[in-house]
Amino acid sequence: MTSTNNSASTLENSKTYLIAAMTVVAIIIAVLSSSQTVRNYFSPASNGTTQRQILAKVFSTYDEINFVIFKIRTGEGIDIEIYEKDPETFFQKLKQKFSFPGDKDAFLLVDGNSISLALSDVDQNGIMDIVMPTVDQYGLSRLNVFKYDSDLKQFSQTVDSQ
Repeated sequence: MTSTNNSASTLENSKTYLIAAMTVVAIIIAVLSSSQTVRNYFSPASNGTTQRQILAKVFSTYDEINFVIFKIRTGEGIDIEIYEKDPETFFQKLKQKFSFPGDKDAFLLVDGNSISLALSDVDQNGIMDIVMPTVDQYGLSRLNVFKYDSDLKQFSQTVDSQ
């Protein structure tokens, strides 16, 4: 009879230790999962794939060519991707890409509206320019402007010479 009590007592003690151990492990996992560093380690982006988030999209036509322009947040910073859109098939082909490593998304107030990507005739030549505000790694605001060159059929970033 004493051997039955000892084995029942041992079984109950081992169940208690197992439950306590599982509780401790659950608490550790809960605390670690709240850490951004730990989540980044286990996220799909750490496997070599980059996460991309579309922040803004505009449509425009230059020289009777339709374009779709995307502002995209990546793990490295901000990208502008310009796609040429086929009017018959609606297929979009990447035409150009501009990258701004280390930059963050920013907004510009235009006519009471907050914008992240816009079309505006900055130099007042009758051709709409792409305007994209960002904040660089030092916290400085940038207003990136891209102009369409009809001769080259491509965009170029203008650099302010001030």
